[in-house]
Amino acid sequence: MDEFRDAIAKITIDGENGRGTGFLVAPDIVATALHVVADRKVEPPAFFAGTIQLEFRGHKTAAEVIPNKWNQDADCVLLRCLDSKPLENYPTIPLRELDHPDDLFKTRGYPDAQPINGMIWGGKVMDHAAQLTSTYATRKSAYEPVLQLFCDEASAGAGAPPKGLSGAPIIVGSAAIGLMRFALMEDGRTVAGTLYGCSARDIVALDPERLSLRPPLAPTVLLTPEQMAQLEELLVAAFTPNLDGLRRTVRFSLGAQAERSVTHAETVEGYVSALLPMLAQEGPGMISMMLRGAIAARPEDQALRSFAEQVPRYSIQPLNDDPDVQEAHDRELETKIERALIHLNGIRQARDLHHIMESYRPDFEKTRKQIAVLASYKALHNCLHDLQKRLDVIARHFTRLKSGDDVRRYLREEGIFLRSLARQARNQTVDLPTAEEEQDWINELDACGEVMKKAASVAVSDIDDEVLLLVPDRLTHLLPRASRINEELVSRVKNVGLNNFAETMRLVEQKLGATMPENSLNRLREGTVAVGRLRSRLAGLVSEHDEWQSLNRDLEYAVTQKKVRPQSRFSRWPQFKTKLIGLCDAFPQEDWSLELRGMMEPWMEDDSPAEPQLPGKISKLREDFNAFYDQCVDRFIEVDRELNALCKKITEFETPLYSLLSE
Repeated sequence: MDEFRDAIAKITIDGENGRGTGFLVAPDIVATALHVVADRKVEPPAFFAGTIQLEFRGHKTAAEVIPNKWNQDADCVLLRCLDSKPLENYPTIPLRELDHPDDLFKTRGYPDAQPINGMIWGGKVMDHAAQLTSTYATRKSAYEPVLQLFCDEASAGAGAPPKGLSGAPIIVGSAAIGLMRFALMEDGRTVAGTLYGCSARDIVALDPERLSLRPPLAPTVLLTPEQMAQLEELLVAAFTPNLDGLRRTVRFSLGAQAERSVTHAETVEGYVSALLPMLAQEGPGMISMMLRGAIAARPEDQALRSFAEQVPRYSIQPLNDDPDVQEAHDRELETKIERALIHLNGIRQARDLHHIMESYRPDFEKTRKQIAVLASYKALHNCLHDLQKRLDVIARHFTRLKSGDDVRRYLREEGIFLRSLARQARNQTVDLPTAEEEQDWINELDACGEVMKKAASVAVSDIDDEVLLLVPDRLTHLLPRASRINEELVSRVKNVGLNNFAETMRLVEQKLGATMPENSLNRLREGTVAVGRLRSRLAGLVSEHDEWQSLNRDLEYAVTQKKVRPQSRFSRWPQFKTKLIGLCDAFPQEDWSLELRGMMEPWMEDDSPAEPQLPGKISKLREDFNAFYDQCVDRFIEVDRELNALCKKITEFETPLYSLLSE
């Protein structure tokens, strides 16, 4: 649901007490339930007189009902945003048909249980073609096809009040299969957790020229029911009673969004039973990465390892984070995905595939733009990295200049290099959201290059030392900008949307699988599995990077403290210790983990020790902390390096994506 948060709006109407939810299905169009904006019990529906107000995160706008774009039977309507310009960069939620029950769904809206900030609910599709009696006066005998849902939150306790959730998207995977419209109620509470939804087909029928309906995505059989039950037992046995340990394993294997997908579980058993069906629904690759993470966290568990060896198609290799092994694995994933995309490009004009490709075109275009932005931030990061590598050479030229040597030729060469670097960087800022912020340091880089070039073209006696000799310091002050750019890089990579690749490959396989040559079919299957693994690998690395970034902030504070005991240097040592130990426990066999645990061992028993007085003891503790700090920073740098390398591989998909989108 995270990627769709900004597409969902709270709906209120001036002069009315009601509240509802809507979501963007196009940059200026919001879908919602008809009864949110009208009395649908009369025919034609009586629209409320007040102005419709939409409140997105970061933007508010009035809206109007699009004439004749409603369906009284299906209880759905389209609204036009009157101030849609700021929404051009907001995500839209694609619509998909559903032709089977049992899928898990998520929704986000503004029910009475949390009307201010909204909340996420979830559950299961019980019936994709249920019937519901019509609720407006002239059609009381009619029955309408609807989605019947079981909602965990609506069934919890006495039943959470759902009023206000009407119009919220019903998300399955990466698309909405419909919107919320009705709940079985008694005394203001839901009955048996039962909700009903309008189907995506009915929404698209309101404006088929602007909206498209994706074909149903058939369930993927990853493991047999017996294997799923066995895996559930093994995971429960491996992690009970450590629910926090299991959550960390999921976070660093599959990402924070996967970890948060199960919200109400209070035991390992409950968490695993809810998690595995969700992973299976996500498609190939996810369960294999979950297995990889579980075995890495529980290396002594031979039962888990034996189970993994029984399902070779979803191989969990590599099990360790050795840079060379992992690099080879990531390169293999990239190659398989690129081959599959190229293959899709070759067959995209097939008549049976045209509808599939067109329904995913907006998502492909969005992903292409995200990858282009990612590539630009990566290039900016590389420019500053190139500057850092060259800075020592530049500094030596200035040391010689101070000694009286004639280094004008070298100053000219370095000035040309800096100005060329500035041009490269400036070319990357065209479509960046932080373009103005980047121009500041790029202009400074360019100015330093210009100063050096000018100094090279005049006599030594005419060189303005006061300006020129400041250049090395000015360049040094630019280097910290790399950290902020890296944060932008990490932020953008969270929502690249690679799952669209996998879904398209799965749909093509389902549509033409029986008639495709075996090598073509294998290429798509390998691509689908590779996307799942790469998505998980990327999300897990982002989560580990976020964790190290948080720990690094505490470490940087600790470095500035004058106290000697390592525990005393931290403002919140118990929290820091718990977080770092948890991270080590997720990778117990890695060298960095073993070394950090060993370094922390002497500090574990006493969280508030007295400061030492003996000089020898003071010196030893300072050395120990410095070694600990260096080891933590080294690991943070390694995770950052791996994430940057993975980002670089993802940027390679821009070329086949561009070809796929060309007419």
